[in-house]
Amino acid sequence: MLTRAKRRVLFWLSVVLFFLLMPVAVFYALGYRLDSNFSLKKTGGLYVASGVSGSEIFINSQFQKKTNLLQGGVFVQNLKPGRYQILVANENYLPWQKELEVKKKEAEIAAAQSAKAAVDSKKK
Repeated sequence: MLTRAKRRVLFWLSVVLFFLLMPVAVFYALGYRLDSNFSLKKTGGLYVASGVSGSEIFINSQFQKKTNLLQGGVFVQNLKPGRYQILVANENYLPWQKELEVKKKEAEIAAAQSAKAAVDSKKK
């Protein structure tokens, strides 16, 4: 059974832990990350959405995700500020490509505009 003194100690320990960990959570939410040298770096993110299920999303020629009925996009975080090439491809649609700039402490949003590819009706 917890005595009144033990409850007070637990309460004040919880208060101290809260105030020690709160800045860590706030910095993380604002996009600050520790690099390999243990210094704080500002990062950004990209969210790329595609309205077509089954689209493959690439960032700088690296495959990120294939969309489906429930998840129509991909969110990539912890990116260094700079320019990134985005490609959204689907076998039945024309590829969509764009260059986006990631800024510090911001998430860049892009929505791919998909157009049906022409179908050759003379195929055997």
